Formats: sequence, C-alpha cells, structure tokens
Amino acid sequence: MVFLVIKKVKCSPRFDIIEAPRKYNPREARLPETASQRPDHSPTLVGSFEEILTRFREDLARRHAATIILSEASEPRVALALQWLMTVRNQEGYWGYASPGGTVLCALAMESWWGLAQARPQLATTTAWLSRCWEEGTLETPWDTAVVGRVLCLLGGQKKAVREIRDRLLEYNVEDDWSDRPHHAAEILNTLAVIGSDLEVRDAWSAKLRTLLQTEEYVPSVLGQVLYALLVSGNGNPDSLEAPVGRLVRYLESTRISNSEFLNHAHTLRALAATAKYTEVVGLTLDKMFFDARRQDGSWYHEPFLTAWALLALREAKGVRRVVVELPAFNAAVERCIRDVEQLGAPERKERRLSIGVGFTLGFSAAALGGLGIFYAGDSLLISGILVTALTALIASSFNFVRRRIT
Repeated sequence: MVFLVIKKVKCSPRFDIIEAPRKYNPREARLPETASQRPDHSPTLVGSFEEILTRFREDLARRHAATIILSEASEPRVALALQWLMTVRNQEGYWGYASPGGTVLCALAMESWWGLAQARPQLATTTAWLSRCWEEGTLETPWDTAVVGRVLCLLGGQKKAVREIRDRLLEYNVEDDWSDRPHHAAEILNTLAVIGSDLEVRDAWSAKLRTLLQTEEYVPSVLGQVLYALLVSGNGNPDSLEAPVGRLVRYLESTRISNSEFLNHAHTLRALAATAKYTEVVGLTLDKMFFDARRQDGSWYHEPFLTAWALLALREAKGVRRVVVELPAFNAAVERCIRDVEQLGAPERKERRLSIGVGFTLGFSAAALGGLGIFYAGDSLLISGILVTALTALIASSFNFVRRRIT
C-alpha cells in the first residue's frame, strides 16, 4: 500500500506531500535516474491512462516508501475512531443494543490500542457489565463466552468470573461437531491461550481447526477467524496453511470492499497480517479500509461492531507503507507522468489504432460474407468447400495483420 504524506499541499485523498524547504526550480527538480530512465534507455510508453498512473504510483513506492508503525500519534484516524467508540458507549458500559459480543469487541479494540494501563480505568464500567452478563447467564454461545472471558482476564478485577469462564471453556468437548461453527472453536483457542491453559488442551483445539480446514469450505470471515487463531494462539506455521491463506489472498485481490463485504475484508486482513507475509495485499487492503469504507466521524459504516473489527485488523497489521517525497521531486514525477499521457494522443498512435480497427472490420466483414456465401451455395459441397477454405485463409491473415500491429 502506498500513502503519500503531505503537510501543506493536498493533491488527492490518498496523497500528501512534504513541502521542500527551498523554492521549486523545475530545472533542478529531477528524480534520481536509473538505467531504464536515462534518455538512451527510455521505457516503452504504456498503452492506457490507467497503466500510466499505475506505473507512476509504483515508481513513487519503489523510490520513497518507508514503513511507519501504526499508532494513535502516527495515524490520527485511529485516534478519531477510538474517540467515536467512546462517545457511542452506553452509560452502563455496553455498546449497541446491550450486546455482549459487540461490547467485548469494542473493549478488545480499545485495549489493543491503548494498552492495559489506560484501558482498565476507562473500561471499568464495561468489565462490570460483562461480568453481570456472565452471572445472569445471558452469554448464549461459546463465542460469546470465550471473548468475554478474554476481556475480563486482560482487564482484571473480575477474578471469580474469569475462573468460572475458564472452567466452562474446558468443559467444551473438542471432539464435538464444530464444522458449522469453527469460529467459535477458534475463539475458545484464543481465550485458552490468554488465560494460560495447558498446552495439551490448546494443541487439541488446534488440531481440530486444522482438520476442519481440510474437510470444509468456509466464507472469508469465518476462515479468517480460524486462521488467525491458528497463527496467533495455536503456533501455526503460515507455510503449513498455504492453501487456505491463498484463498484469502485471492479474495482480497478480486473483491471490492463494501458494507456487505466489510467483515470478510476485516477478518481476512487480520489473518494475513498475522502471517507477517503478503505485505503488498495487506497494504492495499489497508488502503481500502481507510479510504473506501471509513466515515467522516471516524467510524466504519457508523457501526460500533464493524468499527471494532476494523481497529483489531489495523492493530494486527502494525505498520503501513507511506511515501514521503519532497515537493520538487514530486512535481518532476508528475510532469513526466503528464508527458506520457499527452503522448497517448500522438498521431502515430492514432494511425495504429486506425489500422487495428480496419483489420478487425475486415475480418468481421469476411466472416459475414462467408456465411452468406455458404448459405446461398445450397447443397454444392464443392462450392461450399472452396468458400470455407478461402474465407478461413482470409480471416487468419486479417487477424495476423492485427496481431503484428499490436505487438
């Protein structure tokens, strides 16, 4: 992913520029030249406006990109999202419609960014509310029980509830049928790792999740949760999970982010970031998360639940690639890009497009005339054979002409 950091001049939602400390002089503003960029080795002009912009962005990334660790200080949009979550929390400590699952996710997101020292006092009412949910028996699923236990264990102050939840998690039978709810088993594994259960028990849950991945097909949101648990809590090796990880990579590369696809993106991003590989697709997905799905108030789709998942995914990603470039160098790169775009309208290119169009028209006309000729040839096999042979040769030569003009 590429961000362009700008202090004073804004050229697009995705690009920021640091203004140079000296006055811009176009004669002096030159990017460092490589062998392929010198006049005697000028690169071949690409054939479309989109390809020119893609090459422009890749060139900036290759020369000037640096990894910056995500934090509230380096990424103010994260601070705004955390602030928004606090403003929509109920006075009793929960988020949404008194949802234990959604509340736990918001608390986990804040703890992951703030750290325990800051999170514990600010989330005291939330942990007390979650503890009451456990005592009143309103945690309906293993997923709810596991994530609530993890938050209470991390934030402290509810030792009795943590012990009881731990005993409840150990009562779940790993040999039961978890094929329709593998993300529940994944959260059990995550919580068992946090509360310090026996390694043998965690290994059994890891083995169960691996078996499910080999025998079942899951949507990206579920698959992402399972892979994340194996990678973070189950000591999973990314190389041994190559097939399911590859499915997530292909999903991100081929699917646009939207409200309906957001959870799939968030869980997939979180899992791939945990592999410490696939930095390119992780970066591009971070780009989409920030610019295609985030709202002006700092939330994602104005939903605490979705905002919490987004923050957890961003936290796992840890770092972003930013392009830091001085204004003169950026101006020089833009000038070169504009020249490439202007050359798309050069006369020789117009002639080439015209010749290609003529070639395709010739081939289509020959095919149409051939069809009419064969139709009117009646039952004469000789005439039909001659027509088919002649027209086949004509069409082949036409398309060979077009192919030579393109290449």
